[in-house]
Amino acid sequence: RNETDGLQYAVNSTKPDWTVAQLESAKTIDPQATAMLQLPASVSLQVRNLTTHVLAAAHATTPFDKALAIQQFLTSPRFTYDVNVASSASSDALANFLLHTHRGFCQQYASAMAVMARIARIPSRVAVGFTHGEQQADGTWTVTTRDAHAWPELEFGGIGWVPFEPTPRTDGQTQVPNYAVAQSNSKAGKGGAPDQSQKIAAGKRGGKASAPVQSRAQLLDHNVEKVSTGGRAATSAAEHHGSSARAIAAWSLLVLALLFLVIPGVVRIASRRRRWRHAVTPAQEASAAWAELRASAIDADAGWIDGLSPRATARVLRAESGAFATAEIRALDRIVEAVQRAWYAPDADRARTDTLEQDVADLRIAMMAEATIWQRLARRIWPRSTMQSGRELLGRFGALLDASDMAAARLRARLRPRHAG
Repeated sequence: RNETDGLQYAVNSTKPDWTVAQLESAKTIDPQATAMLQLPASVSLQVRNLTTHVLAAAHATTPFDKALAIQQFLTSPRFTYDVNVASSASSDALANFLLHTHRGFCQQYASAMAVMARIARIPSRVAVGFTHGEQQADGTWTVTTRDAHAWPELEFGGIGWVPFEPTPRTDGQTQVPNYAVAQSNSKAGKGGAPDQSQKIAAGKRGGKASAPVQSRAQLLDHNVEKVSTGGRAATSAAEHHGSSARAIAAWSLLVLALLFLVIPGVVRIASRRRRWRHAVTPAQEASAAWAELRASAIDADAGWIDGLSPRATARVLRAESGAFATAEIRALDRIVEAVQRAWYAPDADRARTDTLEQDVADLRIAMMAEATIWQRLARRIWPRSTMQSGRELLGRFGALLDASDMAAARLRARLRPRHAG
């Protein structure tokens, strides 16, 4: 629990200084002796083919040659360092980076080289740490989280873990190791294209200017470009089909979401219209008014209690909804009187009340009066009465399924043959 402010400590470290000869003579690690060669099955065939062509174009034979070829491929002008790329751990993101976008920051470059190295049967891992930071006026160095960095390390037999730097940063924060820089510049004469003096001599011997000879790096870029272009052409139809399917799925989900938003409100409006349309006699009108008053009270959260008498329900609504105006109290009394006549009077169909529909509408507005505009909108879109009815319907359907399962189980028990003994 002590504070770390003001603490000082010293670190002693040794920086290995490998030679090119040591790294060239390093052997491949036994695959059975390391787990750093494992690859997920999701690594695409295109990435594997790209790695094979990169190594073939560089004429790489030793593990160190292969590591240099991969690093040179990732630091070629085709790739761009960009910190505004979203990070991702999926194999699709890796293929997209290597074959299409060619844009990313240290995470993309380090993981890409680690995967390509494992495809080349070189054990690899991704190390995470910091760059050297910024030197201050007093000679000290300031390192912050902005200096976080990732780089690949490849394991060579008899040597150990060797770091590489495939991230093409130009801010001076990273540096390609000396053994990789020296070797990549000197490899042009090893199985590669001739240097400039050889090209001039060849032109003189021929008596005329010969065609420009590509450098080893240009040849590598040219060969890999053919692979990348071929891969894009081979997968353009599949990608187009996949993007179309994703677009259709997205639009379908959007339509379903919109339907989910509007269906409860539409069902509520349709139920209201159906009630009044089917109400022909005064008794039916009273029943429709009572059902509609119940739904409106539930929507407004006005404290409706099923099972109470009409007069008791009226008292609850007055108490829950605050002070009704005189006109609204009279409207509620007319509805209660019509419902009582419809339920209890022998001549229920003789007295017609033509204002019941308007009375219910006025009470619905009054019960919503104290709600905010957003509450009113939510209660119109997702009316509680409709949602409650939907839950009750789902409950009945679930009970029906349970009963069907029980009946089927009893039937199977009766049909199961009985064995003696």
